[in-house]
Amino acid sequence: MSFVTNTGFTPWRVAVYALTNIAFLVLLVRLVSIRLVRAYPALTGWIVVNVISAGASWTIPMDFDSYRWFYVVSEGLNLVFFSWMVFQLCAGVLESFPGTASMARRVIQVILPLSVVGSLSLLPFEVTPRGRVTFIYLVSRTLMAALAVFVLLIAAFMVWFRFVFIATP
Repeated sequence: MSFVTNTGFTPWRVAVYALTNIAFLVLLVRLVSIRLVRAYPALTGWIVVNVISAGASWTIPMDFDSYRWFYVVSEGLNLVFFSWMVFQLCAGVLESFPGTASMARRVIQVILPLSVVGSLSLLPFEVTPRGRVTFIYLVSRTLMAALAVFVLLIAAFMVWFRFVFIATP
């Protein structure tokens, strides 16, 4: 119960957090047991970071400076793995369609900067970062927004490409 007193979380939140941590561990064991680690390296890396992060969050008190550094590092790694997962998924979807993949590469050169600019345009409405934790939090939100916009735009491109080029007689 020291975790509850250190963080101020209610017992039901601690239970949900514990179940989430167990689910990540079970998922990691399942990925390793069915030998999918090589097929999904980004997903596996993200799950490993989450399992390690969960273990550390149960042992390091949140009010220590070491926890802040741990948060910055683990969130930074999560961002890298999220980005890697999105691009790995995109490459996997387009793998069987070399013509579409060729055109998608050119479209991605436009879509990616647009999604980054779109998500960066929201930063003036945010609070000015005060320290490394709020800075990584803002970077995380910006990158996640850019990835979400990127996924939406690339999906729109694929739907457009399907109806314009493939459906035409």
